[in-house]
Order: sequence, then C-alpha cells, then structure tokens
Amino acid sequence: MDATILPGVICVGAAIRDEAGTVIGAISVSTPTMRASEEHVALMRDEINAATRALSTEFGEPTSQVGSAQAVAS
Repeated sequence: MDATILPGVICVGAAIRDEAGTVIGAISVSTPTMRASEEHVALMRDEINAATRALSTEFGEPTSQVGSAQAVAS
C-alpha cells in the first residue's frame, strides 16, 4: 500500500525553511473528504500557511521568500 495515498482523505501541507531557504521541516493536516468543503480546505490552507510562515520567520527565512510558499492540498 502506498502510504501517501489514502482514499477518502485529503491532506494540506507546506514547508518550513531556514535562513538559507532550505526546507528543514513541514506541517500537514488531513481530514476526511466528506468534511472537505471548499471553505474547510481553504481554512486548512490558510492556517498551514500562517503556521509555516511564522516558523520559517523564526528560523530566519529571508524576507524575500516569506509568503512565497503556499500550502498544497492533495
């Protein structure tokens, strides 16, 4: 079984970067597709983006890159 694909589940994730712009971690969240309305997925994406931007800033990500990354739903 492919661990990255699970029928009936949607996942949103984004990278955390350091001062060099290197990916040093990530945050993701998943939910059953039956609860994944457009509004719910948009909220998940917004929260993940806010969290990874804040953490990346703490790890010194260059200002030019902060906000350039976006959470991806799959």
